[in-house]
This record gives sequence, structure tokens and C-alpha cells, in this order.
Amino acid sequence: EYFRGAPEVDTLIFRTIPDANVARAEFEAGQFPYFPFNYAPPLAEVPFFEADPNINVVHTPSHFSRDLQLNLNHEALGNPKVREAIAYAIDREQMNRLAFNNSWTPGYYAGVSSLQKWINEDARFPDHDAAKAEALLDAAGFPRGDDDWRFSVTVTGPNISDCSAITEILVRQLRKVGIEAELERFDQSTWFSRIQEKQFDISCYFSRYGPDPDAYREHFSTDGARNFMSYSDAELDQLAAEANTISDEAIRKDMYDRIQEIVVRDMPYINVFEEQKTSLVRPGWTGFAVMPGGFNNSISWFGVYGVSGPDDAE
Repeated sequence: EYFRGAPEVDTLIFRTIPDANVARAEFEAGQFPYFPFNYAPPLAEVPFFEADPNINVVHTPSHFSRDLQLNLNHEALGNPKVREAIAYAIDREQMNRLAFNNSWTPGYYAGVSSLQKWINEDARFPDHDAAKAEALLDAAGFPRGDDDWRFSVTVTGPNISDCSAITEILVRQLRKVGIEAELERFDQSTWFSRIQEKQFDISCYFSRYGPDPDAYREHFSTDGARNFMSYSDAELDQLAAEANTISDEAIRKDMYDRIQEIVVRDMPYINVFEEQKTSLVRPGWTGFAVMPGGFNNSISWFGVYGVSGPDDAE
């Protein structure tokens, strides 16, 4: 009686496999047709899978970024020139090459291309320039000391492969400009508790920009639920609260453009990459929510109504 008719697949079995390596081994053994992005193999291996005729690699756009949240309570990170210097110290192209086999899109704006119409392209994070970073750190009052370090920070992030790769490279890039960066690793729940309690210096994070741009309020308003940076700007607070009450898209666009200008000016966070979700699907299978033909047909991200398989599927 369902208004869209009967699904094409009689039975779908969902198995919970905590170990990603075990899940991957079973996928490669042909035990199931879909290997979702949360189990995704390292992106450096994507060309190997793309060359395999028995696997379809599915890249799904995202409304999230991979970015850095800076704790403004830290003596040095509370200085706007220091935050700008860190932005100049970040070499996204090197990160992309080393961590993602050049498969991710570097993030230079306070937004992501899946929500292109809301991006203010005049509000842009700076390109890599180590010399500029060093000059800004000097001007901020943090010259290199006798030990060649300016100040120390810890770098952390959630226990996911992309953030792990980003933070490892970030530490090396910060150390090159005289910031004594050290990597801290925690399990997922401990990491999240620590950033909620503001017990961190710099953390990789996954800011959300949509589907509606009111998401900026969640991250950057003074009382935002995911503002772990202790960031506060009165103009941004007023704009974000008002924009949420307005339906005229052109007016909202102007307001969110200004919000992005403020965020890029103050840099409580620094966008680094646009998130890319990579999943593996066996040929002949379609309609999974990560696939172009599956999202709306499946009703929701977690829906399975649109899934269909080859004639000999079991």
C-alpha cells in the first residue's frame, strides 16, 4: 500500500562491524554490495579501487568541511595576528597531496561548494606563505626564542582518518614557522568531552554550513552549541539571529555574506578542506543514499527504498 509501490529488493540485511579492517575484508570477499563512507579506505588507495572493474567508487558532496577550531582562551591564539599567521602557515596543497592523493577540494572560503550560492567569494582565507606567517608572528610579539620556538600549542581532533592525516601534517607545518606544536590523540568520546570543556588549543573539526545557512549560528554565535572556540562578535550575533527570521533569499544572502566576512576577518576557525564522502558499491547496485539516483528516492540519508541490485543478486 506504500504510495511509491513495492521496493525492488525483498530483504536488506544491515550488519554492524565495529572494526573497519574486518568490514573491508568482508566487502572485498563479496559478502555485501555496499561499503559506506564511514568505513572508507585511505584516499590514497582510491585509484586502486577505481581501476577495479568489480568496484564502483562513489564520491558524495557534503555540507561539511574539515577545518581547525582555535581556542581563543590560549594566550597566543587569542591574538588575531597569530591566528592570521597560522592561516598563512597552512599549506593545503601539500596536505592534499600527502593525505588525500589530491582528491579533496581545499577550502579557502567560509563555506563549501555544495552550497555555492551562499558562499561569499570576497571573504577568503589566505594562501600559504610561510614568510608572511613568520612576519606576523614577530609583529604579534612572539619572536623565536633561544630554543627557536615562539610558543607551544597542542593539536588534536576526532578519531577519524581524515582529521588524523590533517593534524599530523599541520603539526609539521606549524613547527616550520616556529610554533612548537605537539599532537594529542584521544578516543572519540574523550576528544569531544575535551573540546566541549575547552580543554584544547587547536582541533580539527567538521563545521556544517547547511542545508540552510542558519548553520553559521550554531558554530559562530556567542551561544552557539558548537562554538567551542570562545568566539564572540556582537554584530555576527545580531545578523545570525535576524537572518533566521527572514524569508527573502536576497536579503539573507547579504547578511550571510557579512557573517562570512566577519568570520574570515577574525579567524576563530580556519577552513582547510571540503569534506568528501567516498563509498564503494558493487556493479549493478544502485539507489544507495550516497548515490545521485538514491538520495531523494530513499526519502532520507539513511533510507533504502530506492536500492536495486543485479538480476542475480542474492
